[in-house]
Amino acid sequence: DVIRKIRDSIRSLHADEIFRITNNFEIKVLACI
Repeated sequence: DVIRKIRDSIRSLHADEIFRITNNFEIKVLACI
């Protein structure tokens, strides 16, 4: 159970990071255009 919780938190963190990076990338692209 603990390991599963840790894995879920890592996954959510990872997804959050990816979302943030893609968001920043989109903003930069829009700024360039």
